[in-house]
Amino acid sequence: MAAIAAAGRQLEFVYDVPYLAHATMEPMCCVAWVRDGGCEPWAPTQGPARLRNEVARQLAIDPGKVRITRDFIGGGFGRRWQPDFGVEAALISRAVKAPVKLIWSREEDLQHDFYRPAMLLRVRAGLADEGRGAARLAGLDVTLSGALLSNWGKPPVAEPKPDPQLTGGLLTIPYALPDYRIRWVPRETHVPIGVWRSVAYSHNVFAVESALDEIAVAAGEDPLRFRLDLLRDAPRYRRVLEALGRQAKWRPAAVAGTGFGRGLALAEYGTSVIGVVADVGLTPEGRIRVLRLAATVDCGAAIQPDIVRSQVEGGLVFGLTAALYGEIGIQGGRAAQSNFFDYRM
Repeated sequence: MAAIAAAGRQLEFVYDVPYLAHATMEPMCCVAWVRDGGCEPWAPTQGPARLRNEVARQLAIDPGKVRITRDFIGGGFGRRWQPDFGVEAALISRAVKAPVKLIWSREEDLQHDFYRPAMLLRVRAGLADEGRGAARLAGLDVTLSGALLSNWGKPPVAEPKPDPQLTGGLLTIPYALPDYRIRWVPRETHVPIGVWRSVAYSHNVFAVESALDEIAVAAGEDPLRFRLDLLRDAPRYRRVLEALGRQAKWRPAAVAGTGFGRGLALAEYGTSVIGVVADVGLTPEGRIRVLRLAATVDCGAAIQPDIVRSQVEGGLVFGLTAALYGEIGIQGGRAAQSNFFDYRM
C-alpha cells in the first residue's frame, strides 16, 4: 500500500462484530410423514432442494421420493436455508411411524441457530496533505478476520479462498480510491455459522462506512461532502446521497461534548443502492439513544411502493437491533442467550 505509506497521516480503526441469531418470527417448524418408502415434509424452507436432498440422505432413500411442500415462511432471514429442522422432523416420523408436527421452542431456536459469524475488521487509511489545511484520502487497506461460511462444517483445506459470502460489500465499493486492498486472515470456529440477512454486508459495510465517517472527521471534512467527492465516478450513488442529504436535512454533526452525533452510511446490495443517516444522542446515564433515522433507496422500478417502504423500515429495525442489542455470547460451550428477555428487538 504505497499510497497509504507515503501519505502524511496514517489512520487505523478496528471494529468487531459478534455472533448474531436470526430470531425469526416463528421458531423452526416442520410437518413430516415418512411412509411407503418416501417422505413428505411440509416446511417453511428457503432451500427446498437442499432440504429434499438432505432428508433423502439421512433416510437413505432416493431424492425423488421426497416431496417438499413449502408453506408461509414466518420469517427466514437466512435461517431456513439450513435443513436441520426438517431433517429432525423426518427422523422422528420414521421412528414413531406416524406423521409428526415439530415446533421448536424459542429457547431451542435461539440456542441451536447457525449464527452470523463473529468478525474483526481493521481499516487503515492514509490522508495526503493538499495544502491550506485540506486533506485527500490516499487509500484504504481493509483486513477482515473470521471464519469462512462456505467452509464451515467441512474438512479444513490448506489454503482457503475468500468468496462473496465473506467479501460482500467490499468488492463493489463505489468510491474513487487511488489505492485499495482487501485481505482476509482465516479463523476457524466450532460455533455453527450461516447466512444472516445481508450476509457479509452486515459487517463489511458497517466497518468501511464507520471508518469513512471517522476519516472525514480526522480530515476536518463534512462526512457527506467527503463521500460526494469520492463518488465522482459513481453518479447513481451521488444521486442517492444527495437525495438523502435533503431528506435528512443534513447539517454537519454537532461538536464533541454536546452529546449528539450524526452517522452516515451508503451501500449497494444486489441492484439497489441505499443510504441511511442516524441521529444519535446520549441519555444522562450515558446510554446510546437513536433519535431519528432517514433512509433513501434507489431500487429501480418500484411496482408496489408500500412493499419497498416496508422492506426498508423492517431493515432499519433489524439494523438497530443488531447494532444496539444483538449479541450471542458463548459460555460453557453453548449460547448464553435463550429468549427475547436477553436477546431483545
